[in-house]
Formats: sequence, C-alpha cells, structure tokens
Amino acid sequence: MKRRLDVLLAAWDAARREDEELVVTGIDRAPRTGVRFAGRLAPEAFRALLRRARAFVAAPAREDYGIAPLEALADGCVLVTTPSAGPYPALEIARALDPRLVTGDLATGIRVALDDPPPDFAARALDALAPFRRDAVDRVVADELLPRLLG
Repeated sequence: MKRRLDVLLAAWDAARREDEELVVTGIDRAPRTGVRFAGRLAPEAFRALLRRARAFVAAPAREDYGIAPLEALADGCVLVTTPSAGPYPALEIARALDPRLVTGDLATGIRVALDDPPPDFAARALDALAPFRRDAVDRVVADELLPRLLG
C-alpha cells in the first residue's frame, strides 16, 4: 500500500505501448500483460537491472528516504515519481532535472521519460548526487559531526 503499486500499474496500463515491459522488483506475482514481477533481487542484480532500464517509476504515498530512487538516478535511469511526503531527496533532484517527471499523472510522466527524456539526464543526475557520495559524507563526518561530538 505504501508504494501504491495499484497506482503505478494503472499508470503503466495507460502509458504502455505494445512492446514495452515494466519490471516490478521486490514482490512475486503472476505476470500480466506488459508487466514482469521479478521478486526480490540481490543488490548487484537490482543495480544491473537499473543500468539496463530506461526509466524508474515510483508512486510512494510517503517515502522514508528512498534509497532505490537514488540508486536509479546514480545508474542513469530517468526517475518518474509522484509528489510524496517524507524525506525523499530523489524527489527534489528529479524535479530540478525536469519538473515533468514529478507528477500525479504518472502515465504522462512515463511517456516523457520514454519518449522525450531530458537531455544529458544521466550526467546531470550524477552531478546532483554529489552530496550523497561517500567522499562527501566522509567530509561532513570529519569536518562537522566529529568536532561537535568531541566538543
């Protein structure tokens, strides 16, 4: 319910063209036209799937942080998502890269991602992810957190 799979599948049904396939990870269900349920994947397999995907679609009612959308952006996927409550840094990144990708009308967002992706999206997404990289986090810990903890 939290991920609003029903909303995502309805949007896919409206947006999908004959030869396109949506791959849903994390759950197993019987396949349906244009949708393959891949179940739980090892982290390496999930990231490999992201690197082959053209878009990553999310419809959370509330996001508790959103590691998967950040990974999708890092792997070059165009992120299509609904506005969501909660700490969701990928939401603002997607909105900054192309506001058409953050929409309550997921079907239209999906078609934008597949038919008219923003130019240089992958490179701009990597730049936007700079604050989330290990070296940036290490700098914050060393320069800000440790001095505060040690007084």
